[in-house]
Amino acid sequence: GRREISYGEFEGYEQRRNALIRDCHDIVALQKQRGECRTEIARIDTVLSQLEPWAKLDVPLSFRGTKSTAAFIGSLPALYTGESLNAALAEGEEALPFEAEILSAGREQTCLFLLCRKRDAQRMENKLRVLGFARPPHSTAELPKDKGRELRTRRDALREDQEILLSLLVRFGEKREELETTPCAPS
Repeated sequence: GRREISYGEFEGYEQRRNALIRDCHDIVALQKQRGECRTEIARIDTVLSQLEPWAKLDVPLSFRGTKSTAAFIGSLPALYTGESLNAALAEGEEALPFEAEILSAGREQTCLFLLCRKRDAQRMENKLRVLGFARPPHSTAELPKDKGRELRTRRDALREDQEILLSLLVRFGEKREELETTPCAPS
């Protein structure tokens, strides 16, 4: 059965129990923060991999042109060289003057920067759409290399935060047995 305890014993037990409950809440909060860091790092890694093909670009991904030119920054779903891109865009009704730079190319994708006259923009866009042109998923007003640097700095800070949170969690290791074996109510 239950044994009778003094008020002082009960008060001491209650203080210990409350301290352990606070520790449990702290552990859960620290683990949640570590999980949030992990999630944010994964998101940053995804954005960095999406920015990688654009690293050579000297204008922001959101650049749309100047007063007299239209800019197309995006990708095509196949491998193109400068010559094969010129040939593909020359097909059709009339050849439009343009200047293109292939920023990166692989078997499955070619990333490019293309300028044409503003008055030819709609026709050029139609030609590019026929080839499967798509704008980058993360259009930013910053240069891709600057955005990448900013994201890597943020990721490094999050990794440091993760290490700090882990060291705080490790401190609770010495209380593990007490946390696992202390009953919720006096017996």
